[in-house]
Amino acid sequence: MELGQAKALSKIALQQMTEKFGVLPKELTEKISKLDVISLELILSNIFNYTSLDDVRKFTS
Repeated sequence: MELGQAKALSKIALQQMTEKFGVLPKELTEKISKLDVISLELILSNIFNYTSLDDVRKFTS
């Protein structure tokens, strides 16, 4: 069940980041697709505070 939730959250995160920043680098897209639910929730809860993709990369390291 958590895998399905992570997949749904990663899809939403990628859509929102694409809307905000434009086309995302492939490496970032792949990393976000592999994140756990907690990391994805953190990204989504802060999406409006990010000024660059570097802010997002902090969660994918």
